[in-house]
Amino acid sequence: MGDFEKKSEPNYLRIKCGHCKNEVHAKEVAKFDQVKEYEDQKSGVIWDAGPIWLLMLCAACGSVNLCKINWHSGRDEYSAPQICFPAQDPPIIGLPESIETAYEQAKSIRSMSPQAYVVMLGRLIEEVCIDRGANGRTLFARLQALAENGEIPEKLLEVANALREFRNVGAHAGLGDLSTEDTPIVEALCKAILEYVYSAPKMLAQAYETLEKVRRR
Repeated sequence: MGDFEKKSEPNYLRIKCGHCKNEVHAKEVAKFDQVKEYEDQKSGVIWDAGPIWLLMLCAACGSVNLCKINWHSGRDEYSAPQICFPAQDPPIIGLPESIETAYEQAKSIRSMSPQAYVVMLGRLIEEVCIDRGANGRTLFARLQALAENGEIPEKLLEVANALREFRNVGAHAGLGDLSTEDTPIVEALCKAILEYVYSAPKMLAQAYETLEKVRRR
């Protein structure tokens, strides 16, 4: 039956949690079955098919995921699970493998520890500076070098410095406490930097490549 494992009641499903990004055996807490019977009028063949909606409790972070699996009696198997909630983050294109790995690692603890998540995002920006050859003894100096090298504009330097300040709050007791309500703005700051440094040049290269193809038609 594919990835849908009927071990015992309640059922379990191996998923990548949409909240904490960990691979877990999540426990079913609710199910809505929309499987229906179908019949081919010419051949008389009858089969069952349709979606099954599952609320699955993540064993790692305790959050609930809405999953969809499809059943088809002709194939006698369930499809791979699709996470419908929470909405999955669209990929940031153009990231080097090391930067993408660091970003995914940070997201894996987003819902479990806002402090650690923000610290890891700060480390991620340090890795961006190193990748782009922006040197300096501190993150502040590296960010300034990133701007001086033309990698980011002055306004984005202010964004990067705001992220650096959040990183400091997450790393040092006494500067404040971060909650899950604070992390979306920090992640947005990080995405703004990643998209400007990596995605924009990638999209520009793709645009020129497409233009060349159009002109040759």
